[in-house]
Amino acid sequence: AGAGAGAGATADLFDSVWAVLYDLDEKLLLDEDRKTGHLAEVKLTRKSSRRDAKALGAHTAVPDSYDGARIAFPPTVADVTAVMDAASKGKTLHVSYFVQLVLGMRELLAKRKSLVQDVPLDAAAGTSVFVVGDTHGQIFDLLTIFAHHGLPQPGKRVYVINGDYVDRGADQVGVLSLVYTMKLAFPDAVFLNRGNHEVSRINARYGFEAAVREAYSAAVFDAVIDTFELLPLWTVIGGKVLVVHGGLSQFDDATLDELRALPVAAADALNKRRCKTRADLLVEQALWSDPHDEPGYAPSPRGAGVLWGPDVTEAFCARNGLAMVVRSHEKEAAGYRFMHDGRVCTVFSASYYTGKSDNKGAVLEFTDASRAPTPHAFYAEVPPALAGTVERDPARLRAAMRTQS
Repeated sequence: AGAGAGAGATADLFDSVWAVLYDLDEKLLLDEDRKTGHLAEVKLTRKSSRRDAKALGAHTAVPDSYDGARIAFPPTVADVTAVMDAASKGKTLHVSYFVQLVLGMRELLAKRKSLVQDVPLDAAAGTSVFVVGDTHGQIFDLLTIFAHHGLPQPGKRVYVINGDYVDRGADQVGVLSLVYTMKLAFPDAVFLNRGNHEVSRINARYGFEAAVREAYSAAVFDAVIDTFELLPLWTVIGGKVLVVHGGLSQFDDATLDELRALPVAAADALNKRRCKTRADLLVEQALWSDPHDEPGYAPSPRGAGVLWGPDVTEAFCARNGLAMVVRSHEKEAAGYRFMHDGRVCTVFSASYYTGKSDNKGAVLEFTDASRAPTPHAFYAEVPPALAGTVERDPARLRAAMRTQS
């Protein structure tokens, strides 16, 4: 028992040190961008390199030798399951299909006039709304969630996926392919929020840009970023639960009405070297803030966002008629963590995160927006051919996935 306790303490210490280094790395990236102006340079280059559907490869013929998923548009349930199967084997979608997904998402998202979206929840109808946290390119976590809880079904099973689909994991393109296929197939049962990793400068550092360039092209990456910049930042479930990737802002008088009034273009703040206006800070802090146990506010060690306390949560919920705030953005050993007298819950869905942690993943299930959610924790279920230690190493996992029959 003593040896087991010692091993557990060592693992906890390793997780704590790794979390500090993770935050420090992000802070250094933000500081570098603010000093060099790299953000503006990347933004200008990307904006000038957009291409049309044909140039992106949407009309490229799919060869008979292609053994990945074949998709109709708009996608069907059969297409969703085909993408799931292909992703589980490390098979990247043909460029024609991937580009059509991206352009379909851009068209769908361009219709939005607000950065806030609403998800109805009818407790009497037996509807469940599942909130999924960070997945970071870990395809087997996402597949495990749908295996346990079922595919989206309007009025029955609704999913809110709270950002950070990409960067770091073994199959970032596969995760985004599946998420976008599901959104187009089930537009009323899948709702996507933007995370702090749906930003071009972050993708340049943590792997997603390189993954898309390797699989497709730089122009296709630019098109994906176009969709990221149109994603909602806030989702309200049943009028009572606010879902946001990072958390609350530094403004004591912030309201949902104010957030609803922000134009979609306000999200351009995420491309600025330094956010100064109230609107810019509302946007930035939505994706970067974290809760803490002390009252009031404190500077964030991440270099963006703030730390906010239980008194801030209580006042924000009272002011806006909310029962609680659900957020992601931080790895939790159990996959989830309630704070602030149950008014805040962090949910993180990438188990064994990047192969450097023993954490579980989790999803939250709401059947009544006025009541606390039910957490469902899990470890990703990996096919027998990939069992063992391979799932702990993203690079090795990716290589092994591609060798499956």
